[in-house]
Amino acid sequence: MFAHRVAHRYVSGDIDFDVADAAMNRLFVFGYRNVSAGDELPDYAWYVFSAFDDGEYPHPGDDASVVPEERHTRPKIMALIQGEAEESANSSSKPKPLRASA
Repeated sequence: MFAHRVAHRYVSGDIDFDVADAAMNRLFVFGYRNVSAGDELPDYAWYVFSAFDDGEYPHPGDDASVVPEERHTRPKIMALIQGEAEESANSSSKPKPLRASA
């Protein structure tokens, strides 16, 4: 998934905030081009888009020293990726249930 790749490349430092933000903004436009036809972003892509959108501007309560990307975007993307790693570790270590025979 495109949003997954953007999030991971941002965290790894392969792309910076501006590139990742622009990519997600383009995906948003593409995803909502035909909303009346039922097109919309999947939840994962919406979360990544929103995280980058939140880093575009200072929020109420942020003082002048706050870097919006560092306060609002990076923690959300890091938590998302950490959650993926934990989910992957948990699912691979759990035994698969046996199917009941009919």
